[in-house]
Amino acid sequence: MMGTAAELAPHTEKILIQMYSDEEPLYEVEAYTTDVQSLLNYEIDMDELRSKVVVKSIV
Repeated sequence: MMGTAAELAPHTEKILIQMYSDEEPLYEVEAYTTDVQSLLNYEIDMDELRSKVVVKSIV
């Protein structure tokens, strides 16, 4: 999902994903678009991207 967002909107600063269960908000996942693009371009690996992604509970 993040990769698709980075490809469709490469000019954006951040990618924000909100996760729900039965219409109840659970988590918000945030990453810089440039970090996701770096993963897609094989400039960083998944472990490095994970260290840059912010996950917040919004329950």
